[in-house]
Amino acid sequence: MSTDNTPTNYLNKAQAQWVFDTVVATKEHYGTPGTFAFACLAAICSIGPKGLHIKSIEGLHIGCKSARSDKHMSQAYGHIKAVNKYLKMAAGDRAPQLRMEVFGRGAQRIHWELAPKQEDNTET
Repeated sequence: MSTDNTPTNYLNKAQAQWVFDTVVATKEHYGTPGTFAFACLAAICSIGPKGLHIKSIEGLHIGCKSARSDKHMSQAYGHIKAVNKYLKMAAGDRAPQLRMEVFGRGAQRIHWELAPKQEDNTET
């Protein structure tokens, strides 16, 4: 059994389900299929080890039939901030958080930052 306490930068299935359920319980509209909020939540729950380009979230907003704003990038950032807030409210410092890194010519990639595994922490 490995004793490596290095956190990963993506969610396992149980963690992704917890994130989805927690956000939907906090703000019900995130659980409504066909909305940008639902598409955004589904996308961020499925982020893998390589992260997700912010333009992918913006593209979801552009393509969503129920989007009510032309401010695609600010809507994407707003949902990322909201998800982080709801998770922090539910789990405090142990909550996974979405982080953005800048690479190349200003491109941004989103990834998860998870709390380090602890001996008594079976949820992470």
